[in-house]
Amino acid sequence: SRHSRRRARHTAWLRGQAADFDGWEAAGNKGWGWRDVLPIYRAMEDHDFGASDLHGEGGPLHVTQIGRDAHPICEIFFKASAELGFKHLADLNGAEAEGVGHYQINTRKGQRHSSAKAYLRPALKRPNLQVLTQAHVQKLVLEGNRVVGLRYRRDGAYAAKLCTRAV
Repeated sequence: SRHSRRRARHTAWLRGQAADFDGWEAAGNKGWGWRDVLPIYRAMEDHDFGASDLHGEGGPLHVTQIGRDAHPICEIFFKASAELGFKHLADLNGAEAEGVGHYQINTRKGQRHSSAKAYLRPALKRPNLQVLTQAHVQKLVLEGNRVVGLRYRRDGAYAAKLCTRAV
């Protein structure tokens, strides 16, 4: 069907809940609280909803509300959920965490818009970046506490890359 073919070409955008991030921070992970990560999410987003306290606009990752293109069975599911006492949420990445609703997806002009397209593709033009596909990192190379390279396996052969600035 039209819906099943279309749905295979997107990535769901679900950021996680504020309480989860705050729990990680409370467990000793400084910098992982919701107040710390929300500005990063907002900077990433070019959201259909526009800029707000919870969403960003103008960032490299396009975020689209799927509602207008959702399969018709979604409305039946939402109605049944309401009858069972579940709240309908207009924004699954909003302030409230419990409920049902249409999720958001990473698309741009009707096409899947991955983080690789948003961040990596523009960076490929940089002369100081080399991307190796199908390379499986085996070990990081350290000088003291500093990572200076890596050992990897690609096409059955082992190799190493050392870097002068960043890995």
